[in-house]
Amino acid sequence: MTRYSLLCLLFCVSISTLFGQNALNLTIELEGYTNDTLYLGYYYGDKTYLADTAGLDANGQFVFEADTALKAGMYLIVLQPKNNYAEILLSADNQAFLLKADANDLVKTMAFEGSKQNALFYEYLGFISDLRPKAQALQQQMQTSDAERQAAIREELNQMDNSVRTLQEDIVQNNPGSLVASVIGANINLKMPEFEGTTEEIQYKQFYYTRDHYFDHIDLTDSRLLRSSFLFGRVNNYVENLNIQVPDSIIKGVDYILQNTQSSEDMFRFWLIHFLNKYAGSKTVGMDAVYVHIANNYYGKGMATWTEPEQLEKILNNAKKLEPLLIGKIAPNIAMQKQDGSPVALYDIGSEYTILYFWRYDCGHCKESTPYMKDFYEQFKDRDITLMAACLKFTDEVGGCWDYIEENEITDWLHTVDPYGRSRFHEKYDLRTTPQIYVLNRDKEIIMKKIGAEQLSEVMEKLIELDERKKQNPSSGER
Repeated sequence: MTRYSLLCLLFCVSISTLFGQNALNLTIELEGYTNDTLYLGYYYGDKTYLADTAGLDANGQFVFEADTALKAGMYLIVLQPKNNYAEILLSADNQAFLLKADANDLVKTMAFEGSKQNALFYEYLGFISDLRPKAQALQQQMQTSDAERQAAIREELNQMDNSVRTLQEDIVQNNPGSLVASVIGANINLKMPEFEGTTEEIQYKQFYYTRDHYFDHIDLTDSRLLRSSFLFGRVNNYVENLNIQVPDSIIKGVDYILQNTQSSEDMFRFWLIHFLNKYAGSKTVGMDAVYVHIANNYYGKGMATWTEPEQLEKILNNAKKLEPLLIGKIAPNIAMQKQDGSPVALYDIGSEYTILYFWRYDCGHCKESTPYMKDFYEQFKDRDITLMAACLKFTDEVGGCWDYIEENEITDWLHTVDPYGRSRFHEKYDLRTTPQIYVLNRDKEIIMKKIGAEQLSEVMEKLIELDERKKQNPSSGER
C-alpha cells in the first residue's frame, strides 16, 4: 500500500461508541517489523482516528481484543515509526482472525486465517497491483507510438479494464450483502454509453449521465461505508463537481444525498450534520441559502432527532435571521435620517442600483474599506447607482459619524443614521460584524452581498454587464 501520514491519530470518537455486539480478537504477525507498537486506526468521513493500540506480546504477536466488536468498516493497521499502513475489513460478524504479512511488502504478502472477506479483498488488491505497472508502461508507449500501435495499446488497456471489472462483478455477485462486496462494488466504474452529436453535445450528455448514474454502484444506506477511504470523497465530488455551484443546484445535490440516506440512521445523521456545518461556515457568497434550506427542511421538520432542544433552537433562529437576507430576496426596508434630520428610506431610492453600506467610524476594517468605497463611488456615480451608507451609531455617538465623513471627504454619498434604532436595522440585517455591503437592483432585490469593498468595483461591472445582456436577449438564461 502507499504510505499514509497518520501523525495525529486522535481519540475524537470514544472507543465505546465504536463497539457492536461480537468479540474483537485480531491477531497480527509481522515479519521484519522491529517496532514493539502497532496501531489500529479507522476512517470516519474525511478523517482518520485511532481505535486501539497493541504491544508486542511474548508470542511475537500483536493482539487487538475487546469483549465487543468494532463497528464494521475499513480499518488501518499502522506501522511505526513511518506510519506505513495496510487496510483491512472488519465486518460485524467476523473480527476474530489471524493476519500475517511481511512488513516490507504488506500487500503482496498479506495472508489471513479465518477471514474469507479479507482474503478476497487482498486477492483483488493484488490483481490491481500487478496490472498497474503494465498499464503505466502501455500509457507511456502511447505517447511515442504511431496510430496503428496506439489502437493496439488502447485495446490492451480496454482488456485490462474489462478483467478488473469482471473480477469486481464476480466478487459482488458471489458475496451479496458482504462488506467486501460493498467496498469493491463501490469502485466499479460507470460504463459510459456511446453518445452522438458535436463534441460539446457529447460532453454535455456524458456529464449528465455521470451525474445521474454516479451512485449506481454505491449503497448510500450502507453505514459501513462511512468507515471507508472513499465515500466522503465521492459524495463531496458529487455535490461540488457534478452540480453547478449555485445555491439552487447545490441544494438539489444535498437533497439527493439526504433523501437517499434517510433509511440509515447513521448515514443520514452524518451527512445532515456535515452539510449543515459545511454551509454554515461557507465563505462563498450566497451559500447561506443552502444552510437555510437544510435548517428549515430537515431540522425544522423534526428529522434531526438527536439534536438537543437548545441547539435546535439556535439553528432555526439563525436560519430565520438569514432567510430574509438571501440573494434573490427583497431587502428589508429601513427608515433612516440624513445629517439635517430629514427622513430617507431605502425604498425611496429610485436608482437602477443601490449599494447599501453598513459601517462604523471606530471599526478597523471599515477604515480600510473607505478608500476602496471612495474609488468605487467615483467610478460608478454617473451610472445610476446610489451609495447609501448607514453609520451604526446611536444617540450621542452619532456626531462621530459626521466628523469621520467630513475628515475623509466622502460627503457626496447618501449618508444616513438612525440615532434611536427605530428602524431595527441591526436586527433586520443581522449586523454582527462591519463593514457589510449589499448590492440591490431597482426593485431592491438583493443581487450580491457581503463582499469586500476592494471587490465591489469588479463585481458591480460584471453585474451591470450581465443585466445588459439579459435586456438585449431576454430569452437567454444561464444553464
